[in-house]
Amino acid sequence: MKTHIVTEGKVEAALLERLVQCHPVLRERVIKMHPTNNRSSANRTARTLLVLRHEPVAHISNPETLSPELLAERRGFLEWRLAEAGPPEDWLVVDVPPTTAVLLFRDDELMRAILPGELSLEDRIRGRYEPDAVLTELFARAGEGPFPDALIQRIARADLSRLWRLEVLQPLEAFLLRVSRTEEPGRQEGLLPTC
Repeated sequence: MKTHIVTEGKVEAALLERLVQCHPVLRERVIKMHPTNNRSSANRTARTLLVLRHEPVAHISNPETLSPELLAERRGFLEWRLAEAGPPEDWLVVDVPPTTAVLLFRDDELMRAILPGELSLEDRIRGRYEPDAVLTELFARAGEGPFPDALIQRIARADLSRLWRLEVLQPLEAFLLRVSRTEEPGRQEGLLPTC
């Protein structure tokens, strides 16, 4: 049985895949990434996996807001839709406001390893509120492209293990540790390379 992580974009999928690869236990579990293009296709994918495969799903949401009221409203809607598709112990919604890319701005060492060039104080501050815009600008200024492929390549080489300490990721870690399984002996399908 696989466990699934559904994201709302390619960068988010690369970031979550690398996080799993860098986790000392989860990297040996069968966890499959499902990048989608937006919130509605992510919700549709998560529901389909629950209904048709009856396998656990973590839906990583990019709420694109910091408003507590909007966060609660969007989360409530996603949870309601997933509750229609499967029992609550089989799914999890993880909001990473404003978007998952904000995780890259939460650790100075990680920023130096992944982002091109030095960050100004303004970039650091803006990165916590509008990370996607700041990342696009940083890669354009550095002449690295095409974006987001250049960022995804940098993420694939980085050690993201320190991010598991962030409070926003702790429910995801607990869920994945509880529901995911190791690969059957002799089969390597689904295993992700380590950090």
